[in-house]
Amino acid sequence: MQYDANGNLTRQRDNVKDLTKRISVDSQDRITQIQDGNNAILGSYWYDESGFRIRRSALEEKNNVFANVEILYPSKFYGLEFIESENVITSVNNVYLNGVRIAAMNEAGALAYYLTDQVDSVSHVLDDEGNTLSQIQYQPYGETFVQRGDLNFSPKYNSQELDRESGFYFYNARYYDPGIARFTSADTLIPDEYNSQAWNRFAYVYNNPIGAKDPTGHAPQDYDAGFKDASKGIAKSTVDSVKSALSAPTPVNAVVNSAVATGKGVYELAKDYKGTYEKVKDFAGKLTSKDDKVRDYAAGQAAAHTMNAVLGGMAGKALGTRLPKPNVDLPGSSGASSATNSVKLNKSLASEAQMKGKGDVIIESKNLRQAGNLAKEYGGESKDWAKMTSKSYTAKDGTKFETHWYENSSTGQRAEPKTKLFKDSSIK
Repeated sequence: MQYDANGNLTRQRDNVKDLTKRISVDSQDRITQIQDGNNAILGSYWYDESGFRIRRSALEEKNNVFANVEILYPSKFYGLEFIESENVITSVNNVYLNGVRIAAMNEAGALAYYLTDQVDSVSHVLDDEGNTLSQIQYQPYGETFVQRGDLNFSPKYNSQELDRESGFYFYNARYYDPGIARFTSADTLIPDEYNSQAWNRFAYVYNNPIGAKDPTGHAPQDYDAGFKDASKGIAKSTVDSVKSALSAPTPVNAVVNSAVATGKGVYELAKDYKGTYEKVKDFAGKLTSKDDKVRDYAAGQAAAHTMNAVLGGMAGKALGTRLPKPNVDLPGSSGASSATNSVKLNKSLASEAQMKGKGDVIIESKNLRQAGNLAKEYGGESKDWAKMTSKSYTAKDGTKFETHWYENSSTGQRAEPKTKLFKDSSIK
């Protein structure tokens, strides 16, 4: 392989396939033409001022014959294909959901539905009657492992478009070669300077292709990042609830406690559906955001808080009622320690409830020294981060506490919750 001074791949030799590719790029480091070893043009590409690819001309195999195919992209929702040898123009309308292409319809009205996996790679293509048109399996970094049926469908790995003349995927900002698991040009951004993997500007999704995708070619996205980040604030209370269940006299009691708690939690969720809706409705507006990252993150947050309503807060309260009473003789413990555990659980549940409520700003973004670091660590802009506090809560032992956290006003993300304790001097 050979690269130019800007880090663009300009020549690639595959000895196994006996294929040489010569790659031309423009001043914006975008591929404009690919030739084989004999200087025959395999593909040519044009872009608009924003970098969106508006035209592609390539040699493609049609009915065992190579023909020149021109594809025009007025927008990502609409495409025109012209087959020169047949003098035929066809059109395709694309349908997107949550930023991912889920269906396409040609001018004859034929539909194709794209079923995707956890990183949005198309695994099945169905027609409007549910018949399978194509099945695809991929190796971790995107090479096609097995494909059955029609090969002509555009979206494949990560729902990106494969240029068959080159074997490259077009990722909007740049091209990706699944054969070497690297982009063909250096990223113009370092999306996370605190992640050592981000400093390899050719690496794909921090070398984690099973759990992440890169819809823009600039910034890897963990498909469940919103879920995991939203879960950070509820993780401690969930662990405490599980520990409380396991403190039952026998394993059988522990299983019964957990099962009863979870069942009651589901029942309470259904009964208090309005309350649950209030907790997650803040994310609803962001689910339709034009920003893929904001939209995916909001979906993860909503899922985490909904699951927490089932398995966390309400279930945890039910679990607390099943805790061993102080007079239960537990091996290696006393009634006093059981009572202490119960108080700790109540504190944990209260802290969790505080995190779910609306907080008050105690430090605005303009005065928040950590704003820049928060934006780097969790995303968003520094001006959107503020430090928040909950209302105070008094535990049975007289301890008062508040929960503090950092919150992004744009995405609704909450990070780094901390409990501030202080003794109520009025209680003797």
